[in-house]
Amino acid sequence: MSLNSKIYKYSKLLRGKVLNMKPEMKVETTWYGGEHTGFAVYTKKLNNPIVYSFGVGTDISFDNELIKNHNAKVFAFDPTPGSIKWLETQNVSENFVFSPVGISDKDGVEQFFLPEDGNCVSASTVVRNGLKRTPIDVPMKRLATLLQENNHTSIDILKIDIEGSEFSVVPDILKSNLNIDQLCLEVHDRFFDNGKQMLKEMLDLIKANGYVLIAVSDYFQELTFVKKNIL
Repeated sequence: MSLNSKIYKYSKLLRGKVLNMKPEMKVETTWYGGEHTGFAVYTKKLNNPIVYSFGVGTDISFDNELIKNHNAKVFAFDPTPGSIKWLETQNVSENFVFSPVGISDKDGVEQFFLPEDGNCVSASTVVRNGLKRTPIDVPMKRLATLLQENNHTSIDILKIDIEGSEFSVVPDILKSNLNIDQLCLEVHDRFFDNGKQMLKEMLDLIKANGYVLIAVSDYFQELTFVKKNIL
């Protein structure tokens, strides 16, 4: 951990800004992706995995490293116009399949708020500072719907980085009883006044559904959970 990371981490803890999350089990993991766009992955027995990746932004290093190292088939999703335009300029692997659709707890068209900064692509269904107040309409689907459309009955790795919408999406995924081995989740509790409580409740729900927290990033934002029965 860098000195800056340590300062950030412990200052946040001391000020009570973040939950003091720690891995519940020590297992070997590999970090894939950038410092702020990647996740720790449990790679034991990870061969030709099916990966669903929500929140492309302008960085697919996480997806590319899974493809390179494990021959993953990545199904990536993002309805953000800036992300769609950026992907059109990229030379992606044939194992990278993109759809301009977002994930939600319901199927249909939803309002999507784009960042005020034209160089940023961190859009969200959650209204917050830094986003335009006039939304656009984008297509959204439940994970259960997308699996059915792709004829998948299970997912090896589910990556979710959806700028605050995880607090409604994750509970819907869990109640759908989908077969998911690993969950790589970026949390955005900082966007909400009661974010710490929302995060605690979501963590409790994830654990109650048979998952173990095995990795927490230095910034307390990137979390990796694994089903107990595959450890």
